[in-house]
Amino acid sequence: MYSIIEKHYKHNYKMFVKRVASRAGSFEDAEDVIQEAYYRALKFSNSFEMGLHFNHWFSRIVSNVLKDRISERYGKGSHEELDEERIEGDEDSAYTNKLLEVVFEEIDKVENEAHREVLAFYFEYGFSLQEINELSELNYHNIHKIVKMFKKGLKDRNA
Repeated sequence: MYSIIEKHYKHNYKMFVKRVASRAGSFEDAEDVIQEAYYRALKFSNSFEMGLHFNHWFSRIVSNVLKDRISERYGKGSHEELDEERIEGDEDSAYTNKLLEVVFEEIDKVENEAHREVLAFYFEYGFSLQEINELSELNYHNIHKIVKMFKKGLKDRNA
């Protein structure tokens, strides 16, 4: 199921962002909505019933995320503002893109499929270790070890 969601993400992300931008309030809010929707799709993938159309199931998730965001906006939920500059920093984007390219290439070289999935969640999709723990069958310690060893291997190979 995770591979279906991953392929859907790669092929439909931009279209869904454009589709919900007006209802979300802004392009940036739409990106947040769609990211949250894919997180929920991964988290609740066991609720997908084979035989149903995936886009319909995913559209319901997007709709629920939008409803939650609108409720938060009008004081019916809690919302914490994030300081993007503090989180993302002010690195040169060309350097960052090249670095990410190297990381993604190294992830593709990992032989163990479960490890590749953990690394993709962590590096490509920005999931925290705890979120990955909730989505996978691996325990937190193993997830932490996979990410730590991958980082160490990257440093050793690219130093």
